[in-house]
Amino acid sequence: MTWDPTRLSGDWVATGELQEGDVLLLAVRERLAHTRTRYQTVELVETVPYGRSLVLDGSLQATQRDEFIYHEFLVHPGLVACPARGAVAVLGGGEGATLREVLKHRWVERAVMVDIDREVVAFCKTYLPTFHQGAFDDPRSDVVYDDARAWLEAQPPGSFSAIVFDITEPLEGGPARLLFTREFYLLARRALVPGGVFATHAGPILLPGRPAATLFPRIVATLRDVFEQVQPMFGFVHSFGDPWSFVVCRAGEEALPAGLEIDDRILARVDGTLSAFDGTTHIHMTHFPVYIRSVLAREWEPFTDEHPPGLAV
Repeated sequence: MTWDPTRLSGDWVATGELQEGDVLLLAVRERLAHTRTRYQTVELVETVPYGRSLVLDGSLQATQRDEFIYHEFLVHPGLVACPARGAVAVLGGGEGATLREVLKHRWVERAVMVDIDREVVAFCKTYLPTFHQGAFDDPRSDVVYDDARAWLEAQPPGSFSAIVFDITEPLEGGPARLLFTREFYLLARRALVPGGVFATHAGPILLPGRPAATLFPRIVATLRDVFEQVQPMFGFVHSFGDPWSFVVCRAGEEALPAGLEIDDRILARVDGTLSAFDGTTHIHMTHFPVYIRSVLAREWEPFTDEHPPGLAV
């Protein structure tokens, strides 16, 4: 079947330029809302394949039809592994879906969401109710508007059983660059209880040779410099166009749960039904193809404050 370029007429939104000459476009049925905050442009569009979609600075962040995949993969592998008591911090996650998934764990006594952009959170509260599903109104929730690193520096040691990191990948020159360094991860570890868990995404998994292909393995190397237990994982989020990476880390020697043990922990800890993540999914997420294992097996320099990442695509 031959692609007809005339079909590109109309309105489209890009998921982001994956590399030069490689852009995934989604057809837009309607542009619903738009604002400019102190930090970024924010837009809500109705896409043909994925429904309501959040776009920040022109790049797709999450869509109505498949956001559950990303948010379950980000939250649950870590929270089923951490001590079943205490508080959880969510760094970023302005649309409230990460907070929503955290609150499914009945052991969570308090969930603090830290986002720098108050206007984005207000936008998402208004326009994306299917994303947050009332998570902001849960009595266990507390929303703080602050820089994630500055806020983390101010937390007493051992404040949280888990920290979930949901801030966009480090674009070249952007402020998120210092949130993917050894120094930042040491702050996160300090804020965890013994045996606590840090869960994060680590960006797209790109074919070797592409400009940003080293981001994922170098984030993993940086985390291994800080945490005793580090489990890289991956999953496919349809609207992203590339496999997406996730990492679960433990501040301590106890092994992370694996395989079908996950199902027992979900049953014991989680309210409701998960649609993307379970023990079988966990097995798949932790078994990489050969070419990715080969990349992860190489020696990589950790990111530091002096030499932070810069995702130039």
